[in-house]
Amino acid sequence: MAIIRKRDWDPFRELNVLQHQISDLFDWSWGKDAPSIRLPEGISWSPSIDVEEDEREFSVKAEVPGLSKDDLSISVDGGVLRISGEKKVEKKEEKGKKQHISEIAYGKFERILSLPETADTGRVNAKFKDGTLKVTITKKKESQPKQIDIKIE
Repeated sequence: MAIIRKRDWDPFRELNVLQHQISDLFDWSWGKDAPSIRLPEGISWSPSIDVEEDEREFSVKAEVPGLSKDDLSISVDGGVLRISGEKKVEKKEEKGKKQHISEIAYGKFERILSLPETADTGRVNAKFKDGTLKVTITKKKESQPKQIDIKIE
């Protein structure tokens, strides 16, 4: 059986076309309408989070730049941690200025995390500093490891 190569397809030509398309995307005149990159209206965003655990507690760290403490809400109900908030759009229309690119996400968000049975939902703390929210949930006493003494007989 012979391998037949389709001669009219050239992968390097396809890469060249792609390169030109990408160049055209970024090569616009500032005086004309520029393409903008923005999330569709009504689409919510979601902050990035880190979840960690040690012997004593669980911690959830969320990146929420541009928000204040008043823009955030945290609740625990039925073993579920809910972090929600809203980043409001700052519309400052200045005469003679056009916005060319808008990549910052705005709108409401909500992160919902199921907590393990070992989490003490009555002992939840939250701290907010420099655009980072840190929520700590203490583990129940019975789930924390304890040292057992060995008796010599």
